[in-house]
Amino acid sequence: MDRISISLFGDHVTLDAGTGCVHTAPGHGQDDYKVGLAAGLEPFSPVDDYGKYTDEFPLMQGKKVFDANPEIIQLLKDKGLLLHHSEFEHSYPHSWRSKKPLIFRATPQWFFKMDFNELREKSLSAIDGVQWIPSWGITRIRSMVETRPDWCLSRQRNWGVPIPAFTCESCGQTHIDDVSIQFFTKMVREKGIEIWYSEKAADLLPPGTKCGKCGSDSFKKGNDILDVWFDSGVSSFAVLGERKDEPPADLYFEGSDQHRGWFQSSLWPSMALRGIPPYKTVLTHGYVLDEKGHPMSKSLGNGIDPTADVIQIYGADILRLWVSSLDFRDDIKVGKESLKIVSEQYRKIRNTFRYLLGNLDGHTSEQNLPFEELEELDLFYLSKLSQFAEDVIANYEAYQFHQIYQKLILFCTVTLSQDYFDMIRDRMYCDARNSKTRKSSATALQYILETLCILTAPILSFTAEEVWVSNGKKDSVFLQNFPDLKFWKNQNLEEKFESVLQVREVVQKALEIARQENKLGKSLEAGLEIVSKNGTNLTKILPKETLEILFVVSQVHEKNPGLDVLSFYENEKFSVKVLKPVQVECPRCWRHTEDISKEGDLCDRCKSVVG
Repeated sequence: MDRISISLFGDHVTLDAGTGCVHTAPGHGQDDYKVGLAAGLEPFSPVDDYGKYTDEFPLMQGKKVFDANPEIIQLLKDKGLLLHHSEFEHSYPHSWRSKKPLIFRATPQWFFKMDFNELREKSLSAIDGVQWIPSWGITRIRSMVETRPDWCLSRQRNWGVPIPAFTCESCGQTHIDDVSIQFFTKMVREKGIEIWYSEKAADLLPPGTKCGKCGSDSFKKGNDILDVWFDSGVSSFAVLGERKDEPPADLYFEGSDQHRGWFQSSLWPSMALRGIPPYKTVLTHGYVLDEKGHPMSKSLGNGIDPTADVIQIYGADILRLWVSSLDFRDDIKVGKESLKIVSEQYRKIRNTFRYLLGNLDGHTSEQNLPFEELEELDLFYLSKLSQFAEDVIANYEAYQFHQIYQKLILFCTVTLSQDYFDMIRDRMYCDARNSKTRKSSATALQYILETLCILTAPILSFTAEEVWVSNGKKDSVFLQNFPDLKFWKNQNLEEKFESVLQVREVVQKALEIARQENKLGKSLEAGLEIVSKNGTNLTKILPKETLEILFVVSQVHEKNPGLDVLSFYENEKFSVKVLKPVQVECPRCWRHTEDISKEGDLCDRCKSVVG
C-alpha cells in the first residue's frame, strides 16, 4: 500500500523480536499513550464500558472487540490491505478474577496533579523532616515521590465514596464546584453517604444550580467513585482533625510495601491541604512467616491462630513478649519452638517479680528509707537500675523493642537474680525486719519492682498490672510516667564496685572447683584469700564485711591466716584460694563466725533477731 505513515520513537520497543517497528494506539495502552502524548496525538478509543465498539467505528458498532476480530481480518482482505495473516501464541494480560483477556482503553478520569503549586518539591522537602524507621525508608519513598505520575483518583465501581460530579444532560459539561460539594457534604453528614445512590441528581444539588456552559438545569450523577487509597490517605483528617489532637500524628506504621501505598496516599492530601506531612515518624515492619520461612495461608494450612495456638496455651503476654523479642524490620518466623523459648524467658522475668514481691511482704513504699541513708551496695544497684531505665526508655523512643527484650532478660537473670539477689539474701532472710541494712535493701527492691513494672508495661501489660496491684498500688501502672532516675546515677560508686567485682568471676570459678572435688557445699562454708597481682588491696576499696556480701562467703582475707586450702584459681589480674574456716557454722544464717561458742549455737546477730 502506497501511504505516508508517521513514525515515532518509543523506549518500550526493542529489537529482541520482529522489526522493531510496531503499531501504536495511544487510546489502548499505557506505553502507546505516553508516546502519543509526547507526539501530540489524541488518544482514540472507540470501545465502550461493555467492551463493544462504539459509533466511532460504524462498521463494527455494537460488536465485542474479540468477537469482531475475524470480521476485521476479512475486511482487510476484501480491501487488499492484508499483507500476511497467521496465528501464534504470546503472553497477554488476563483478569485475575475472570481469567479472560483484558482490553486496555483510555477513558476520562479524575487526577491529583502532583506538580501543581510545586507540591512535589514541597513534599520531598517535608519527607526529609520525618523520622523513617528503618532509615532506608526515606530513600525508598523519595525515589517514588520523585518519579510518581499524576494520581488517578477515580474508579469505576458499583459501590464506594462517590465523586460528587454531575454531567449536564444538554451539553455534556461536567459540573462540580465548592458550593455543590459543600451542599452535598452537609447532606451526607445528615443522612449518610447512601443518599448518592438513593436520591435524584436534582435533590443532591443546591436549588437553582445551572450548567455554566449552556444554562440548563438538568443534570445526571457521575458514576465514578474515589480510589480507596484516597479514603485511607485522608484518614488523618478524621482521626486528628475532629479531635483535640493536632496533626501531624506521632506515628504511622504498616508493612514495608506501603511506601508506594498508604504512606504516599496520606502524604499528598496533607501536603496539598495543610502544607505539612501527616506524620512525625513512619515505621515499617516485615511479615510473619511460618517456622520454615513460608508465607502463611489457609490453603497450605500453615497459619497460626494467635488466640487458639498462642494465647490460650501460653497467655497473651507471651505473644507480646515474642513480638518484642524480634527485629520487626525483617520478616520473622514463628513456630512452637520459638514460642516455647520465649515462654521460658518470660518465666525468668516472672520469677524475678515473684522474688521481689515475696521479699517486700510487709514493706511498703511509705517505709522506704531516705536515699542518703541507703547502704552502698544498694545504691550501687540503684545506679545500675538508673542506667538500665535510661537505656530502655531510649530503646522505646527508637522503637527498638528487641533490644529492650535483650536488656530486660540480662537485667533480670544476671544483674538481679544472679548477682544482687544472691548478695542480699543474707540480709533479707537473716537480718532483723526493722534493721537498717534490711530496710535499705527492701527500699532498693521496692524501687526496682516499681521501675520494672513501669518499664515492662508496654510489652508485658497483664503481668505488669498484676504485679503492680499485688504490690498494693491503687492506681493502674498505665497511669504512671516513665521514671527519670538520673539522680540515682553514681559514676564514682559504680567504678568502685566494678573494680572489685572484676574478681567475682575468679571467685566463683574457684568455689566451683572446690564443689566439683566434693570439698565444699554452700559458698558460705568458705573463706577466701584474694590477691591482686597489681598490688591493690580490696579491703582499702570496700570494707571486709561488704566483700563477704559481694562474694557470698563467710570470710575474706588478704592473706591466708593458716587455713586449709580447698581450691585455687587465677587469671591475669587475681589469684583466689578457697579456704576452710575453723569457726563453727550458725545453723540459722549458715555463716562461720567467731562469736559462736559451740556446735548448734546461733551467732550473735541471729540471737538478737530470734530473741
